[in-house]
Amino acid sequence: MTYFDETAFLQGVGDGFIEQMYQRWLDDPSSVDESWARWFDSLAEDGAAVARDARGASWAPRASR
Repeated sequence: MTYFDETAFLQGVGDGFIEQMYQRWLDDPSSVDESWARWFDSLAEDGAAVARDARGASWAPRASR
């Protein structure tokens, strides 16, 4: 099976949707469909590092409240 075959289900899916699913999975792996949970698990990413990267650089300007 090629990489394309393994990731073809991602075609046409918005990155915002995947980001939300990934965040849900980081918070609680059982909160997403088993197929998504398996896929996210197969990435073998450090969830805390990914969340830090998503927030941006620590020195980046933040919106004031």
